[in-house]
Amino acid sequence: MLGNCSRCRWGVYAPAVLASIIAAPALHAGDDTSLSLRDRLVADARAYDSLLVNNAAVTIDPIVFIQFRYIADVQDQQDAQDELTIGFENTRTRVGLKGKLEEPNMDFFIWFGFTGSGSSLLLDAWANWHIDDNFSLRVGQFKLHTWNEWTVSETKQTFVERSVLEARFSNLYGQGVEGTWQKDKFKLMASYNDGLRSWNDSSPGNKWAASARAEFLFEGDWSQRADFNSFRDEDPFMVFGVAGHIQDGDTLAGAGGASIYTNDTRISQWTADFQWGFGGSAIYAAVIGNYEESPGGVEYDQYGALIQGQMFVTDDIEIFARYEWGDLDGQAAAFAVANPGASMEDTLSILTVGASKYYAGHAMKFTADAGVAFDEVSGAWGGAGRGWAGDDAGANSQFVFRAQMQAIF
Repeated sequence: MLGNCSRCRWGVYAPAVLASIIAAPALHAGDDTSLSLRDRLVADARAYDSLLVNNAAVTIDPIVFIQFRYIADVQDQQDAQDELTIGFENTRTRVGLKGKLEEPNMDFFIWFGFTGSGSSLLLDAWANWHIDDNFSLRVGQFKLHTWNEWTVSETKQTFVERSVLEARFSNLYGQGVEGTWQKDKFKLMASYNDGLRSWNDSSPGNKWAASARAEFLFEGDWSQRADFNSFRDEDPFMVFGVAGHIQDGDTLAGAGGASIYTNDTRISQWTADFQWGFGGSAIYAAVIGNYEESPGGVEYDQYGALIQGQMFVTDDIEIFARYEWGDLDGQAAAFAVANPGASMEDTLSILTVGASKYYAGHAMKFTADAGVAFDEVSGAWGGAGRGWAGDDAGANSQFVFRAQMQAIF
């Protein structure tokens, strides 16, 4: 049974409230009874901010997230004149619901994105049951806890976009069950799932995967882990994390359509990262190793690393820089076979610098950054979604400028 819902109450009282407001100019100045009734109706409706389901309180909060950006990409190809790609894009438009059921102690999150054509795409869809003060169990579709830059929400990133390393190595979304155990300064997350990038796959298939992540909090509070920033009014914060992932079986793309793996690709992935906030400035560093063996026996042993630093020069203006390096171990050559003329350079080397103006924290901010690639950028990195285009063989440095406005409602 539903009851005591603010929206439900407004549905009942709205006609009366509206009528009293419309009639207000016609009321005599001394008609305190009518004015008092209107005020009581408004106050009563506002007093209810949750549902009651079988006498258990449920809170539900809607979220709207928008990122709108401008990108300019300059490539200096050997076989042509300088190539310039510019334009605006509505990068992310998302809506969601998050909420909590008091008894049993359970929270949930549903998160939809919209593609450039306007079609919707299910992202997060999970429920998390807090069994006791230390242990919780989550089921559904969620971000697998491996490469940390991916698990930090896109609503709270420092740069206009995540790194190119993340474009290649991130897990995107998976489906499965995940347990989290937390005790004071230690947190352990482990899941049994369908594998990297298995989101929206409605077919069970023949696949299995396991992911695990451990984090050690040396200073500060776990809530500070939500972003890479350290605002001036924050206490110092330090955390170290390690994670691993293994999988085998059918890894074709589901409805999410972003799998880069063929059937029966065996994957072993490990990563470690370190974050330190000083109250006004912060540093973050991460390394990753990725081993793949395809059904045809082709193997790739790939690595990547990044380091970034950021500092508030005023209470609401932050400057930052990031360097990322990676090695595809021959996958660039395989990409060039399928895309004749493309670069066969395996090494990634990119420096990005920028600044943000915070108007209301992450809820409203403007960010601009610029990056330079010191080596040819292979299309195998998948950097197009980050503003980086795949280079031809023999290309010179590539430059990218990005500017973005972000709002959360």
